Order: sequence, then C-alpha cells, then structure tokens
Amino acid sequence: ALSQRHGVTLFTTMLAAWAIVLQRLSAQQDVVIGIPAANRLQAELAPLVGLFINTLAVRVGVEADTSIEALLKQVKQRLLGAQANQQFPFEQVVEAVNPPRSLAHTPIFQVMLSWIEAEWSDIDLAKTAPPPGRRPRAAGRGRSWRVRGSGFPTAGGNPAPP
Repeated sequence: ALSQRHGVTLFTTMLAAWAIVLQRLSAQQDVVIGIPAANRLQAELAPLVGLFINTLAVRVGVEADTSIEALLKQVKQRLLGAQANQQFPFEQVVEAVNPPRSLAHTPIFQVMLSWIEAEWSDIDLAKTAPPPGRRPRAAGRGRSWRVRGSGFPTAGGNPAPP
C-alpha cells in the first residue's frame, strides 16, 4: 500500500527502508548501496544465454528530517538514473571515481540489496531440525534463505510462539 500510494515499486520502498537501516547503524547521512542489474538493454542480447549482470551503485541521502515521501521520491530518481547508465561496467565506474582503496572492503559500497521477485513457499523449521544429538550443518557461502512462518524452533524442536 505504501509503494502504491507514493507511485513507486516495492523494490524502491525496500531500498529506501534498507537505506534507513544502514543510516541508523552507521550514523552516516549518505549511504551507497549496490544493486545488481540484468544489463540486457540491447535487443540482440535477449535470446543469448549467459551472464550479463552489472552492479550499480545507488547513493541515498538519509537525513533525520527527511520524510518518507521525500525519501521514496529521491530513491526512485536515483534508481532511474542508475538504470539509465547500467551499460557502463562497474569496473569503469570504479576507475572513474578512483576511491581510496583498501583490502578491508570493496570500493564505492560495502552493502548490496538483491531483490528476487518470485513465489515462495513456507518452510516448517520444526520439520527441518536435525535429529537429536546431531549438529546442524552450516550452509555454504553465498546462500540465502527466505523463511516465513509463525515461529522458529526452540530447543525442544517445537515452534516458539509468535
């Protein structure tokens, strides 16, 4: 409803919300978030199989007195600007900006938001718990899970109350 009321997509709203979270955690009024882009603007690329993804950097200014309406409008404009320039490889953007380099983090941004529009089914965590006496296996790097449900399993294996 919030997205529709302000004429933006759900992705724009989520990016604005993520910017607010990052601003609160970092105490920075200016945050830069990376987003992936399909980068298939040319019609001749549509039938090809392959990975054409590019990374876009979106700068969002979040100040204490910024209204949600103003923030959503700003994020929408920044996203449109970033998407209009998605044909430029991220490496060329880094070379042009020439930010200070560090082995501790990536240049330009340290956080990404990846949005996948898909239908998901619920996962019953109580049924996925390992048998008693066995430790759960750790997921590999780069994996992500979307969990939706009424609660998480407790030590006894039953879902916790919401």
